[in-house]
Amino acid sequence: MLKTALMGVETIGLNSAYLPISQGLGGLLEKFNPLGSLSEAYNRTLAYRLETKQLDAELAQIHHQAALAHDRIDKSFREHMGKLLERRAVIDSYVDTLQKELGDRHIERLELLRMASDATAHMLSPGISLEERQLCRELVTTLTAQLSTMGNQGNQSLKGPLDILSQAQSPNQTLLTN
Repeated sequence: MLKTALMGVETIGLNSAYLPISQGLGGLLEKFNPLGSLSEAYNRTLAYRLETKQLDAELAQIHHQAALAHDRIDKSFREHMGKLLERRAVIDSYVDTLQKELGDRHIERLELLRMASDATAHMLSPGISLEERQLCRELVTTLTAQLSTMGNQGNQSLKGPLDILSQAQSPNQTLLTN
């Protein structure tokens, strides 16, 4: 029987001693080997696990790159917000000073107007001598002239700050350029 099996091998041209038995028999042993399909499944499982590990490594790398990008964006955001808050503090301080100055000038003008009004009322009251009326009229003239002078001085002193404010970018321009 062994002799007929060997003759069958020779008839198909596989008499080389270097070929494995499974190849020599045309894969016949492989077809009937129950471990062949198990090893194939095991090999595929290992290949899938290897691919899964590679995908996990790629995901970890992408998460790391995203974290780095987020950190750069966050740092840029904090720097930009810091600059904006500094600019806002400077502008707020400047506006507060300007409003205080305007308020002080307004109080001075109101005081001059009150004094001119009192002088006018005193000048028009009965029983006042002509000389006293003349002095009240001169006081009213001086006070109203002072109001005009104060207005011109105020306009000149406010011209510089208004020029500075007009050169500052508007909020919409600031948002669009940064």
